[in-house]
Amino acid sequence: MSLRVAIDEAQYLYVEMVHEDGGLTLSIVVHEAYSGGGTKHLPGLGDMKATAIVADETTPKYLVQFASYVAYSVRDESYVSRDEAETWTGRFFRVYTHSKFLDYVEAATLASDDYPGPLTHYELVTLNHIVDVVSIEEPEVKLIDHDQDV
Repeated sequence: MSLRVAIDEAQYLYVEMVHEDGGLTLSIVVHEAYSGGGTKHLPGLGDMKATAIVADETTPKYLVQFASYVAYSVRDESYVSRDEAETWTGRFFRVYTHSKFLDYVEAATLASDDYPGPLTHYELVTLNHIVDVVSIEEPEVKLIDHDQDV
């Protein structure tokens, strides 16, 4: 199984870090998480209970690295809504063939499918954050150690 498929099949994901290296390399660390740690009552919500979502040293961490990119965005997932006009494949690691972010990048920059080349919109859907990247190159995905510096 490829690491992109492993990310896509995770129970939950957290973004741990989004980092530019000073050049045009964009690094995103995502940490797989699971439902665990017991349940607790939510104050003021009657009988409603919540289960903790845990990312720890037992769950995989991935480095998603773009050697170059045209644009990227990090959004709070609380403010993101689904748009039926957009088309993509994937669950948590999405690849779009049509999106408003691609439309925006083409309208707001000099980038197009002619220059610097065919643009692709990649998206990481995680708890708390949605990370969108438009690039002409596929990202490299690596499994990393929990204490590894990126």
